[in-house]
Amino acid sequence: MKAFYAACDFVDKLDVPNTFSHITIEWLKTGIYNGILRKDGDKYIIQDLPLEYCRTRFKDFHNLNILEFNLNYFERIHDEELRAEALLTFPDIV
Repeated sequence: MKAFYAACDFVDKLDVPNTFSHITIEWLKTGIYNGILRKDGDKYIIQDLPLEYCRTRFKDFHNLNILEFNLNYFERIHDEELRAEALLTFPDIV
């Protein structure tokens, strides 16, 4: 029951109707959608990733695509403060 309620809480915090509507529109426009799941306060959001900096060449042990993100994305942001702000919107691993 604990796992069930945790899953329901996750879905509520993800705002499924709006999030999935946005993903579907992007997918229909471009044929693909790349994003990362992250927590923002007590909500979960899926952050869009720019398509020109993403690719998939490999698969994991479950045959799922592994998303690669080119960090040169941050070099196109010339203002140091804006670059620092952009980096903060990504997970610590980036």
